[in-house]
Amino acid sequence: MFPLYTHLVPKGGKSARALGPGALKEHNLVAKVVEDLAGNLAMKFVEVGSGDLRKTFGPEDVFGYVYAVLHSSMFRSDFGAQLKTGFPRVPLTPEKSSFVELSRLGSKLVNLHTLQTAPSKVAEFPISDDDFVRKFDFQPSASDPAVGKVAINKTQYFDGVPFAAWVHHVGRYQVCHQWLKERIGRKLSYDEIVAYGRMVGTISDGLAIVTKIDETLALHPLWTHADR
Repeated sequence: MFPLYTHLVPKGGKSARALGPGALKEHNLVAKVVEDLAGNLAMKFVEVGSGDLRKTFGPEDVFGYVYAVLHSSMFRSDFGAQLKTGFPRVPLTPEKSSFVELSRLGSKLVNLHTLQTAPSKVAEFPISDDDFVRKFDFQPSASDPAVGKVAINKTQYFDGVPFAAWVHHVGRYQVCHQWLKERIGRKLSYDEIVAYGRMVGTISDGLAIVTKIDETLALHPLWTHADR
C-alpha cells in the first residue's frame, strides 16, 4: 500500500512487472518531508538507497527510521487508540544523532523480519521421534524461568525458547503459539522444524532491538503528551 519506491520500465520494456537491470526506480517520499528532514538533520538527501548517515541520508534510511518508531513499544502504547482507528503521526523532527541511531536499529529490524539476517541463536530441537504435534505447552526452566522449552508431544520439544518470545504477539496472535496450533495433529517437516527454531530466534533478537529503540526514544523524546 505504501511502497518506498515506484518502478519505471524504460521505453520498449515488456511490462511494469518486468523489472530487470534496465528498470528505473524513484523514491515515493513526499518532497516536503524530505526537505524538512534534510534541513533539520543538516544532511544532503540522496535519491536512491542509503546515505553515509554523516553527511547524507537516503530513502532507505528514512524507511529504517520510520520502521523503528512504528515498532517502538512506547509509540504503540502512547498512540494505541489512534492505531486502532487510523494512522497516527510519525514524528519527523529528530535530532541527527537520534535519527541515525533509530535508522540503523530500524534497518536491523527490517533485515531480521525479511530473513536477510540470520538470528543470533535458534531454538534447538534435540530429540528424534515422530515429529507429530499432539499437545504443546511452554515449560520454564527450573534454573531460569525466563527461558524454557516448548513441548510438542511427550518426548519432543524446542529448547532454549525465551518466555518473552513465546508470549510475543503480532496483532491479536501469539505467534509461537499460533504457529503450532495450526499444525496440531500432523507431522512437522524438517523445513518446518528449522523455520520454527529460526522464528523463535528472530523474535528474540527483534525484541532486543526494540528495547534499544525504546532506550533511544527515552533519551531523545520525539513526542509529548500533547501530541497523543
